[in-house]
Amino acid sequence: MPFVYDSALAWRTLACLMLFSAIASVARGADNSFAASTLALDEALSLAVLAQPQIDGFEAQIRAAQAAGIAAQQLPDPQLKLGLADWPVTTRDAGSFTRDTDTQLQVGISQEFPRAEKRRLRGELLARESDRLRAEEHLTTRRIRRDTALAWLEVWRYERARALARDSVSASTAQSAATEIELRNGSATQTDFLRSRQEIGQLRDREQAAAQQAARARAGLARWIGDAAFRSLPTNPPAVPDLPPLAVVIARATAHPHLAGAAAKVAFANTEAALAQAAYQPDWRVELSYGARPDYSDMVGVQVGI
Repeated sequence: MPFVYDSALAWRTLACLMLFSAIASVARGADNSFAASTLALDEALSLAVLAQPQIDGFEAQIRAAQAAGIAAQQLPDPQLKLGLADWPVTTRDAGSFTRDTDTQLQVGISQEFPRAEKRRLRGELLARESDRLRAEEHLTTRRIRRDTALAWLEVWRYERARALARDSVSASTAQSAATEIELRNGSATQTDFLRSRQEIGQLRDREQAAAQQAARARAGLARWIGDAAFRSLPTNPPAVPDLPPLAVVIARATAHPHLAGAAAKVAFANTEAALAQAAYQPDWRVELSYGARPDYSDMVGVQVGI
């Protein structure tokens, strides 16, 4: 088959190639900008909280407890009942729906009426449970931020040690070169030159050790923030806020997450005890039924239970 040149197809192919090239360039630029940007401590803390499924789990449990608390304060759903009553199975009336006067097809509805105090306490119990989960979520968030901060500082410490060792290697290499020149001029000894070379080797070993420790520290930080842990860190240490006055520290201690969680557990236990005491009070149940008898009059039944 002879080759036929299609100019429209060629232009479309060229346009697709240019589009793919532009997308790849933008993606490479985004990756480079991501790698080039420094990872500050505050950003690492925010990433650690956002990347934790534990926080999402707490939020889901809190929403579930709140929704269940609202439902617990309402009356139970009514129950629909269908049945066959007094159907004979022996003698000559067995299997008949019309010979026995008691046989009837029943349909009924029943409704339970728990005491209002019980329903209130059940809802309050689930509200206390949501408060406990909220306090535990707050405490978990603070722990995550603390551990992430410690991991970030560990990376920063080893990276600074590595940079200092690298600078020391450069300075010692220049000093060794100067010592070699002095050795040729006779103003330095062979011992001085060998000592400078030995110092360079020790500094390089120190640099390699710092690099290994930094790699382990970054792996620990990656546990909290993922691939962002491998970005470069700022050279300056993070700013340390001033310590608050003692009175402020004491006031904040009363609202510590550990104490808030303990208080939520105490409130939950007190509500649970009150609900146990309320359980001694009886509840009521009402049932209404209608019985259809094909050859006889229908019947209506009402039952009250306690």
